[in-house]
Amino acid sequence: SVVDTGCRFNPELREILLVFLYTGMRLGECASIKKENIMDGQIYIERTRNKNKKPKMIPILQPISYIFERIKRGDIFPGWSKSRIRQAFRRAYKRAEISGRVRVHDLRHTCASYMLRKGYLTLEDVQKLLGHTNIKTTGRYSHYETLYLKDKMKDVRFPSPESHGAPHGAPKFQIA
Repeated sequence: SVVDTGCRFNPELREILLVFLYTGMRLGECASIKKENIMDGQIYIERTRNKNKKPKMIPILQPISYIFERIKRGDIFPGWSKSRIRQAFRRAYKRAEISGRVRVHDLRHTCASYMLRKGYLTLEDVQKLLGHTNIKTTGRYSHYETLYLKDKMKDVRFPSPESHGAPHGAPKFQIA
């Protein structure tokens, strides 16, 4: 993976990518986190730093809490601008030998898709977490949910049509 293989020589980038994966934050939000944005186990994103100009709170999950606990003041990722993160990410995914176009923003999609696929959050929950004003924007992630359901549905076994009195091969559905 990009995080493990690609960041082997850059532990700071690894931590930044973990924050993306565990929070679903936007690039600009992550690059601008300061210690004063951390309150009660959450990251407070000011409305001026947010794409839709509304403040939001993002829970800090246990696997990445150490990243925020060790910083006493100032920037969480000092010296890491949006462009530096993008460049380092490109180098990391090349090192990880991942083909195709991969962007930092894809980690945001990965976070949302994982939460939906595992059933941890509803589409509305993910909408709030990501700060989307329109559920249709969040709905782009639901295709991952559909692919997951398609995979799960292959194991569903319905009773044979004959058990419902239908001729062989003709499904008979009863409407209740």
